Amino acid sequence: DFLSGQDNRFLGWTSTIDWDAPELPLIGLTQMKLLGGFQRSEQQFSYDSDGTDLPLSSLNTWRGADQYSAELQWSGRPGDRLEWQAGGLFSRETGFRSLLQPPIGGVVPRTQIDQDTENKSYGAWLGGTYNATDSIRLKLGGRWTKDVKRSFLLRQNESGFEIRDRFLGC
Repeated sequence: DFLSGQDNRFLGWTSTIDWDAPELPLIGLTQMKLLGGFQRSEQQFSYDSDGTDLPLSSLNTWRGADQYSAELQWSGRPGDRLEWQAGGLFSRETGFRSLLQPPIGGVVPRTQIDQDTENKSYGAWLGGTYNATDSIRLKLGGRWTKDVKRSFLLRQNESGFEIRDRFLGC
């Protein structure tokens, strides 16, 4: 009934900005770095699963996602023995998928699945290195991270039967 096919499209960019900040009291010479990125993906897939010229079984899917991220790093060296680094990050991803399976030979009803998802991540950290001697270094650091994940799923067949699922948090 039709030729199977697939169409994938991907687009993205990244960036980095470095800055040698002026010397600050108590924390010394510092550097800042800002990193960022974006990616978009789109996919479509059509599949004639019965392999005949008859419209018995096929599957069509569409999916896509947008991903954004940003990170700030700040580091310094107040003297010969101590180094430190602090930073934070944020990322967000949104996505969707849609699946349509027409009726299969009059036995299996038409099925449609739609899903939307959103994920967010936040983080912050602080760490330091103390150079006790030229060959001995002591390191200490900490990190905080929070992830928020949400997804909505709708499955439906032509008889009107619906199943709605909502997944919150992880």
